[in-house]
Amino acid sequence: MGRERDFKIFNSHSTSNQKMKAQDINEDKKEFQLHVGEKICQGTFSSTFLATTVPDMSGNYSEVAKVGLKKNQNKYAKEQQILREVNGHKYFPRFVYAGESPKFTYIVTEFAGEDLKTVSERNRNGLLSNENLLRLAHKLHGAVGFLHTKGFFDRDVQAANGLIDLKNKSVRVKLCDFGDSTEINQPARRRSSFMRLFHRQDVPPYHPSEDHCHTAVLCLKLLVKMPDMTRRESIFYNSHITKFEFPELVEEHTWIKLIWLSLCGCYENKETNFSFIATFLDAAIVGFDKRTDLDYNIKVGVKICDFGDSSEIKEPERRRSSFFNFFLRPVLPPFHESKDHCYTAILCLKLLTKIPHSSRRKSFFSTTHIEHDWIKLNWMSLCACYTQKSYDFSFIRTFLDSAITGFCKRSELEYETEDRQLKLL
Repeated sequence: MGRERDFKIFNSHSTSNQKMKAQDINEDKKEFQLHVGEKICQGTFSSTFLATTVPDMSGNYSEVAKVGLKKNQNKYAKEQQILREVNGHKYFPRFVYAGESPKFTYIVTEFAGEDLKTVSERNRNGLLSNENLLRLAHKLHGAVGFLHTKGFFDRDVQAANGLIDLKNKSVRVKLCDFGDSTEINQPARRRSSFMRLFHRQDVPPYHPSEDHCHTAVLCLKLLVKMPDMTRRESIFYNSHITKFEFPELVEEHTWIKLIWLSLCGCYENKETNFSFIATFLDAAIVGFDKRTDLDYNIKVGVKICDFGDSSEIKEPERRRSSFFNFFLRPVLPPFHESKDHCYTAILCLKLLTKIPHSSRRKSFFSTTHIEHDWIKLNWMSLCACYTQKSYDFSFIRTFLDSAITGFCKRSELEYETEDRQLKLL
């Protein structure tokens, strides 16, 4: 589910939800099977946990559970109504279950990935490429349009409520979090009762173009760097969305301003024909297909940390702490560079084969399999370097290159796609 925005004024709601823990949910008396794990999202009116509805699979969380307090019954009822209506559509999470206990309400859906805000922030300045924004805009406007055909306004289109997931090497985009949504035909409810203290009541009914306007602004913020506005400032900002000040854009980004201006015209004239969105997206880049899959990249990085016990090569030797000097002679020879490489070889060996905890280091390399001989050769050569006080470690690269015929040690690490961090380009 999307990461709901936190607004500190609502202390009675936020404090109760922030105390909600997985243990409380698992111990709650409910008439359906549900086991939750890590809390992945904390909102104003609910908390979202990794979850499973299969009790024997408590370690395999393929779903999420959005858990709220019973006093927020209206939001729960509206969200599950919408999820049932859009269930099965590609732009919305698959609905699994909705239920209540004496204390909580539960909405369970498939795990549909991380929120768009989290994914975009992995990029410099949180921005995406022009091509990816065209693809994303096509999907988001399509999701909003489909929701309208089902008779609902979203009313809360934002990056935290967009979900991004990688499935079969294809990026999926979905919308979530419909607690603030309303039916198109119901009497207008522009704001909460709290906000009516600050804003007039004579605001016109919500119009479908407003959802598309918020979608366009979301896309703009992923395309160009915008001045930050706090959550408090945005809530008390009395201007209508169509009064949003669009910045000056470079020529390749003018497609989004054309969409914006046309949407503002739709709002003023109460028009509901938004076919121009697809037209401007198609014309943005000559020969570009907005329906192509989003570009992404996943990299496995390896870094070394924790240098509290490090020392300069030329500084006087400090072999152990003063405590160990009581038991071991302080006349040990200075630390040699080969020993760092020896510890690295032992680390690699432990990741390659099972080593009994009781084994001494001198016996670690006595039973390696023939295909792992490269690491034993490294080890023996490193031991010789230490004995002879040699500083030539070029043999490491030689043994790595010859370990597997035709294999390139500089190729990307292989990974499982369960616990990856997706990055949109």
